[in-house]
Amino acid sequence: MTVFINSKGFTLIGLAVIIAIMSIVLMTASRVYSTMVKRDMEEDLLFRGDGIKDAIDS
Repeated sequence: MTVFINSKGFTLIGLAVIIAIMSIVLMTASRVYSTMVKRDMEEDLLFRGDGIKDAIDS
């Protein structure tokens, strides 16, 4: 008796799982990157604001 295993379905399911995991990781990484960019922009804005405050005080 010969058993034929259809591995195409398992390959497709595996590929879908890998794509889902990769999308979750990329979504998390994009949130972290966005937060980093916002923090850098806020830091630059605070630096410029301190410069303006110092110029007004003097």
